Amino acid sequence: MDHRRDALEAQSRELEQVELRVPPLEEKRRIAEILDTIDETIQATERVIAKLRRVRAGILRFECGTHAELLSLGSLATLLSGQHVDAEYCNDVGEGVREFVASKQSWIYRRLAEKDALIGPPIVKSFVPGEGFAYLGRSYRLALDDAGEDVRLDHGRFVMSADTARDGRDTMRRWYIATGQPWLQRRVIPWASRAGVETVEIDVRDLGYRWGSVRPTETPARINIHWATLQLPRSLIDYVLVLELAHLFEPNHTPELWAIVGRLMPGYDARKASLASIGKNVWLGQT
Repeated sequence: MDHRRDALEAQSRELEQVELRVPPLEEKRRIAEILDTIDETIQATERVIAKLRRVRAGILRFECGTHAELLSLGSLATLLSGQHVDAEYCNDVGEGVREFVASKQSWIYRRLAEKDALIGPPIVKSFVPGEGFAYLGRSYRLALDDAGEDVRLDHGRFVMSADTARDGRDTMRRWYIATGQPWLQRRVIPWASRAGVETVEIDVRDLGYRWGSVRPTETPARINIHWATLQLPRSLIDYVLVLELAHLFEPNHTPELWAIVGRLMPGYDARKASLASIGKNVWLGQT
């Protein structure tokens, strides 16, 4: 026992002689700030993981591998647009979700930045005489009369009754859908033929902040187009159609997808850039 006590006392004396370097106060503060930032990043990542777990559990529904269903979710799913979720991630609620987030983290942050850059302040419309509404790239002024029709395009003006104007937002949206459905169905035919798609059906609806989406597993193939797309110039509507046709063959935003778009529409980059710019000024129904 004496030998052990002597050894412990010797070690204690050696420890007392060890000098520990304590950083200055300012350096300690910087270290604390860095650790706080790391903790906040971890907490933010955990919140994303928790949301994805809720997605998997059915609180927010999606179908594995289905581009269109992912896009139909809220803000997180919008970030994941074009991303294919492999079955291996869907089979395991825990580690699969964590691996998915880890593998897509930088992409998610990049998409956040892109979304912020592309989505400007909301465009608000009032249903009063002189308000402008776009159709196929042209702006038409609104006029009010006593006619019983909901809304019509007449001699370079949109015309609706004063009574209809009280419900102008829904009335105008119905007009874009009813008018755009047959127009887009005809418009897509030559592009579908070029892509080798025999039959494709167009469905015009509200798609949030998306111009279009597809359901490649359906027969015939179905392309959903946002009613607001009808406000764009024809050349940009063609780009939206071509992009969704390409998604029938490649659901993800991969080099393969853009190669398909390039074969169908050489020089598409200019239209893509124009859509990113003009799209900020498209009315999405806000009043």
